Amino acid sequence: MCVLEKSSRLGGGSAYSTGGLWIGANHHQAEHNLSDSLEETQSYMEFVSGGAAIPENLNAFVKKSPEALKAFEKMGLRFEIRPTVPDHYYPHGPNSKPGGRSFGAAPVTREELGNWFNLIEENPYFPPGVSNSEIADWGGLGNMRNWDKKTLRERSEIGTLGVGQAVVGQFLLGLLKRNVSIYTDFNVTSLTTRDGRVTGVNGSHSGQSKKIQANLGVVIATGGYEGNPELVDRFEGIPGWRSMFPPGVTGDGMVMATEIGAANSETVRVHRFHGH
Repeated sequence: MCVLEKSSRLGGGSAYSTGGLWIGANHHQAEHNLSDSLEETQSYMEFVSGGAAIPENLNAFVKKSPEALKAFEKMGLRFEIRPTVPDHYYPHGPNSKPGGRSFGAAPVTREELGNWFNLIEENPYFPPGVSNSEIADWGGLGNMRNWDKKTLRERSEIGTLGVGQAVVGQFLLGLLKRNVSIYTDFNVTSLTTRDGRVTGVNGSHSGQSKKIQANLGVVIATGGYEGNPELVDRFEGIPGWRSMFPPGVTGDGMVMATEIGAANSETVRVHRFHGH
């Protein structure tokens, strides 16, 4: 197993985010006397999607995300439930909840990651070390100037990853504990196939052409396409678009997948504030 990162730093758009995870009907809710069910989660998600979701994908997310959370925690990854942070449309959305479906990753320190700490993409939107949970506890984004400056200064001095960087850091810790090979500056350019199945990737690393054969499969995790003007124009049609993500987020996965026959679903043009 290996991870191939196009950029010289790890994390991409996830490192720029607030690092929030949304998982309904999870096993931590009972610890806070919060009730939920897969049926209620499904109902709320159908409301939020406004009919634009692909049913099979929505169903898979609702059913499998609680299982994924358990599996990641079993591997040693640490996440923090936000028991008092409500769903976006609470109490107006059907089966919305007053809390317990939102999570953030536990902060990760330089001591834990060693030299890998400096290879994680910097977050230009939040002070170093603030956790996803603290954003809500400290009054939200609108109260940023009044956040606990002493605590944040101390975390910055010891080296602490928060918000989206912490999500990347937690998964990186899991990979390092399992001795998974991680390559930066590895530009994957195409998928290889045989008999209708993906068998590996072609690309370049350190100026040399590379081909990697996969024994079990290839996971495409390349994020969005905000840094690709052609795809932005095709799917968004917004004049003067400016990306708020790292320049390497260019939709490579979408391009490579469509080259071998995958289909794109029509995107719904809903423009919202970055940072949810």
